[in-house]
Amino acid sequence: MARTPKAKHEGDGPPLDPDLTPGATPARFTPRVFGHDAARAAFRAALDAGRLHHAWLIAGEAGVGKATLAYALARRVLAGGDAGAADDPDSPLFRQVAALSHPRLIAVRRPWQPPTGKFSAAIPVEEIRRLKHFFETTADGGWRVAVIDRADDLNPNAANALLKLLEEPPPLCVFLLVSSVPGRLPQTIRSRCRRLDLRPLDDADVRLALAAALSAPPDERALTAALANAAGSPGRAARRLAEDDGARALSGQLIGALPRLDLSAVFAALDAGGDQAAAIERLLDALEADLEMRVRGAAIADQAERAGARPLFSRANLALWAGLWETVRGKRADAERLNLDRATLLVGVLTEFQAAADAAR
Repeated sequence: MARTPKAKHEGDGPPLDPDLTPGATPARFTPRVFGHDAARAAFRAALDAGRLHHAWLIAGEAGVGKATLAYALARRVLAGGDAGAADDPDSPLFRQVAALSHPRLIAVRRPWQPPTGKFSAAIPVEEIRRLKHFFETTADGGWRVAVIDRADDLNPNAANALLKLLEEPPPLCVFLLVSSVPGRLPQTIRSRCRRLDLRPLDDADVRLALAAALSAPPDERALTAALANAAGSPGRAARRLAEDDGARALSGQLIGALPRLDLSAVFAALDAGGDQAAAIERLLDALEADLEMRVRGAAIADQAERAGARPLFSRANLALWAGLWETVRGKRADAERLNLDRATLLVGVLTEFQAAADAAR
């Protein structure tokens, strides 16, 4: 039986990929795409007909399998006439793509920064220069593929440099741009891409995707709870499974107490866990996930609310909480980029929560 190559760390080296959920397998190691049949069919039809567009924007909500699809499509292009090798974990092609060692494949992502021990908060222009050099130095004997994961993370200079490549693409190349928020990309980039929109998966496919992506099978009770909040996203379900129980409980307590917040009690709870900086990161993850879940719940809530009743997370407050969600994500990205103190970041985030709750009352 074919086996999926194992994703291993090299000693004490960096994590394999940015944004990888603990316990999950990187998308490039995953041999099977669950769902998204229409997107796969559209790409393969263009490839088989010899009319493959040079740039594809793979768009969809976070965690629905965009990167998994991107690497599957990359393997299909690189396989040429040997389509069977594309999804065979035992094939040399599959293993080369998984290891990012195929000579005609390049992945553009947020780079690891050894001085800080973290991934960069954005994709810098140097990564696009590396991409340009790749096209200048690789042979034109076959298709060359660039996977840009996540294109949302391109900084302005990197986006401008990529645009120049898209405007005058090298021969026999295909760009696969992965994006959770395509609206953040410049229109000039979007207009040069053929778009593949990925929809949320049904629960059966989410279960299958989780089974393929997780290194160990989850507890059924925990899995049921994760599926209830997944909204068709295996990635979201995996993050839910990986969340720290204490952080999740503290997040629920904080949001449940709004608009009242006792910061001294919050930090006392964090200190009880030992490593305060790590505990703050886990709490911020839980707050962001909890807020996302509540925003999505408000978006589909019954509009026929009782007169005078305006709970904090009602549809009437949807724009307010959605704005806070974006604000929190932005603050965390700024803190990563500028290496800001995490305690200060948490105080700022909780202050934003309190202000939003006051406005929602």
